[in-house]
Amino acid sequence: MDWKSVGEKLMQFIKDNDLYKVARIAGPTHNFLAIRLAEEKCSTEIKSLPIKQGDVERIDGQSVLVQVLRGLDTINLELGVEYQISEVQFIPSDSDSSSVYELLIRELIKRIDSNGEFVVI
Repeated sequence: MDWKSVGEKLMQFIKDNDLYKVARIAGPTHNFLAIRLAEEKCSTEIKSLPIKQGDVERIDGQSVLVQVLRGLDTINLELGVEYQISEVQFIPSDSDSSSVYELLIRELIKRIDSNGEFVVI
């Protein structure tokens, strides 16, 4: 696997057809985010992905969506661009955090905007 270190956190960036994905592992915490970009402003659909049997839901979609949209606004302003997202996917059993999805979307959009490397599947 091609993991990129951002600070001390390891992230993997993946492009799967029209989905951009980022997985982050930092010690015992782990988070996954996938987005689908939109051509124009639209409402963003939030989708929770299936969890493994026996896993516990730790995060809810509304919390993830709020963080993603806040991070998107920040990075759009920082880069002087207007990326739009039509869909957000997350895993409800991932580690709970009040800001990790904000970080993930910023790193993902920076990579998309700079034509950075993605593992293509």
